[in-house]
Amino acid sequence: MKNIFIIAGRELSERIKSRSFITFSLLGPLVVLFVLYILFNSTASETQKISVLVSDPIEQLEQIIVPDNKGQITYSFINSYVEPSDFVESDLFSTFDALLVVNEKVLSNNHVFLFQKQRLNTKVSQKIQRELEKRLEGLKAKEFTSLTVEEFLIVKHPLSMEIRDAYRPTDKQNYRLAAFAGYAFGLVIYVFVFLFGMTVLRSTTREKSSRISEVLLAMVKPSELMSGKLVGIGLAAVIQFVIWFSIIGGGLFVMRALFFPDMLDGANLLANNGDYTGYNDVVKLVYEQLNFTVMILFFALLLLLAYLFYGGFFAALGAAQGSESDGQQFLIPLILLLVISIWSGYFVVENPDHQFVFWLGIIPFTSPMVIMVKLGMGYDSSEIWQLLVALLILLISIVINIRIAGKMFQHALLNSGYRLRLAQLLNWMFRKS
Repeated sequence: MKNIFIIAGRELSERIKSRSFITFSLLGPLVVLFVLYILFNSTASETQKISVLVSDPIEQLEQIIVPDNKGQITYSFINSYVEPSDFVESDLFSTFDALLVVNEKVLSNNHVFLFQKQRLNTKVSQKIQRELEKRLEGLKAKEFTSLTVEEFLIVKHPLSMEIRDAYRPTDKQNYRLAAFAGYAFGLVIYVFVFLFGMTVLRSTTREKSSRISEVLLAMVKPSELMSGKLVGIGLAAVIQFVIWFSIIGGGLFVMRALFFPDMLDGANLLANNGDYTGYNDVVKLVYEQLNFTVMILFFALLLLLAYLFYGGFFAALGAAQGSESDGQQFLIPLILLLVISIWSGYFVVENPDHQFVFWLGIIPFTSPMVIMVKLGMGYDSSEIWQLLVALLILLISIVINIRIAGKMFQHALLNSGYRLRLAQLLNWMFRKS
């Protein structure tokens, strides 16, 4: 056991002192925070004030376009045609953000132009279109039908379908978005597994090709060497995980204080029944819906288990390579398993109740991803046993995999000058020690 800790300390020291480790530890969470800021800031399009000049030469709109109750868009009317060049250059129109040109045949051709000084957000331009459509529907009702405006709007009103959970009918939470949040956690797990698994592979391959492993094996057992590598590099992953979530957690708190201060206002929450009114679904998901304590605890646990599950094979594959470039063909199936695992998370998001989801949730190759997705959506009380079974199978698989990988590592590490073949790998896997 002492030798394992010595080797683990050596691997850990080598990892945390590398420039790539420091860069990824600091730059990675900043990139995540930047992406979250972009997603959060998408709500700005729903709160910024837009002033629109409506060019209506024959005054068929009667200077009426009713904006929604948020008052985001204000309309001003002019009963003459305005050239886009004049709209941009004239000081008379300097306070307007967009020009809406309504032609005299709009009731029949359903065609208008919107000239924008700066590119408007898609949601804003769609909102202008919907509000103009409502006004035109009223005018069409008077001109082409015998219905009143109110009757026409009842007939024309689009269907609104809100999807909710039958077991939680009063719950308005966005479970699809929460599932994607779990998918993001799972994706980070597999990114870490791949990066640190490749670190194990490269480290083993480098020591084997430089014959450092021969010196090490004169003092320690092959199983101790492999275990030490896995533990040391795994500790580096844990340290990086702590740095990531410390920076991301602090960044989220700062963003809430700077950009969403009324979230901290108890009176505002009380008045809106605890709902962060005015913010988009991503903001509500991060600051209200997700149980970060549970998500982070399971993230740490599943990161460790997934790393141990795959890490042994990365170490064994590194030891089995006959040369620096040999054995790459055997890395492809391992990468393919990681890709399938990432796909499985998306499959669960799109098909949460498919019967195949159960099997994806207990197969150890894909279970870490599926568990994170289902945690994002929320496990039902009747599904807890599936979570426990998945973790148990994953633990048993780790024990079996490490034993198999240990045999491959032991028999392959001191061999060199050969062309690696599948039959040889199988021989090392099942050869008695």
